[in-house]
Amino acid sequence: MDAPRTTYSEKTIYHPHQAANQDLVDRCSRFVLEHVPRGGVGVELGCGEGDIAQPLRSRFTPWISTDISHERLSWGTQRQPGGLTPVVCDIFALPFADHSTEVVSAFYLLEHLTDIQGPLTEAIRILKPGGHLAIVGPNLLSPIFSILSIGDFIVGRHGPPFVGRRTGNRCPFGNTLLEAIRILIRNLIYLMLTFLSHEPRWFFRDPDLREPAHGDTDASFLCNPLVIRKFLINKGFEIVKYQGQGRTGWLGALAGGTWIIARKPGLSE
Repeated sequence: MDAPRTTYSEKTIYHPHQAANQDLVDRCSRFVLEHVPRGGVGVELGCGEGDIAQPLRSRFTPWISTDISHERLSWGTQRQPGGLTPVVCDIFALPFADHSTEVVSAFYLLEHLTDIQGPLTEAIRILKPGGHLAIVGPNLLSPIFSILSIGDFIVGRHGPPFVGRRTGNRCPFGNTLLEAIRILIRNLIYLMLTFLSHEPRWFFRDPDLREPAHGDTDASFLCNPLVIRKFLINKGFEIVKYQGQGRTGWLGALAGGTWIIARKPGLSE
């Protein structure tokens, strides 16, 4: 039996009427609105309940919200003013024609996958020449988060200094001080290998699917902007926007998030 390509599950990950972080919704939608031209068909991959669709529907016609979970799309359609334009589908086999969309987005999706090239290749397939791909997610190789985590253990925010332990599910940046130090060293090595390699290097972890998931404990892919940028450049994409969000955005591949918009090459390019 083939290994699952996603750690998403309608039963273990999705929760009805789970409130979205409104600040994050605003940042994601603003990221697209500020850097992608108005008009045409937009497709969001793995939208969940479609919270980000609301501010984008007036910009793109239609804005199509896709997800593997019929249940979550139904909840989202009921909650959204005017409803969604929902499509239940597998992101590894999108039900859209080649070169049929102006923009494809993936917000906090890729970190839950065990195959990254598959859905990215599908997104590229359905994009028109000159279309835009918007990707937002965490940076799970960020040394910034590791350093902050190590600091929390030293000052005792997770219990007695140096010997405290993070409670709950397995954190991508470690549940103990020794784990946090080991993960920092590992992530620095992964970043160096990614930077030096011509081809993308995809690194993964064992997700913790126990509920409640928090802080990307359920992530499989060690999502980071450097490898996604390298993959898209190798496909001929022009990077329109790279990072630039939040207080650490200027640090690029070292920053606390993955914020990328890339333009597919046109017919004449």
